[in-house]
Amino acid sequence: MKIEYLVDCQEYLPEISSWLYDYWGCYYPDSGREKWERDLAGRLNKRQVPTAFVALRGGEARGTASLIADDLPIRPELTPWLADVFVPSEYRNRGIATKLVERVTAEVRLLGLDRFYLFTREAKEFYLKIGWQLREAALYRDKEIHIMQYDL
Repeated sequence: MKIEYLVDCQEYLPEISSWLYDYWGCYYPDSGREKWERDLAGRLNKRQVPTAFVALRGGEARGTASLIADDLPIRPELTPWLADVFVPSEYRNRGIATKLVERVTAEVRLLGLDRFYLFTREAKEFYLKIGWQLREAALYRDKEIHIMQYDL
């Protein structure tokens, strides 16, 4: 499996934005499929925030992750953020998400940053297992979330 910058594999952008919208769009009823694709297209960069990655095997996209400046309006002082870590269900439990997070971590290190953040509704245990620390629990859009940080 290879993990590439999405900017170098833009043909996967519509598929990936559909994954993200289909999985998380229900939490953002004020946004539509087109907005998710525009947001992802805004991450078509290398070695800067924002950027996005795609995991590839055999010409198929197997997962994605992004590094963005802000992901949580209730914590605008925190930056940057690991965001949109997603692996389709048929490819889960194969280490793909871990490899994507490791790639984003390498990007953070390359940028000379020493900490980054994420928030999750359901994957707190996964992130704890791979070295993230729980910063706080909070309510966001009427749902409990966990804000986590990773110190390099």
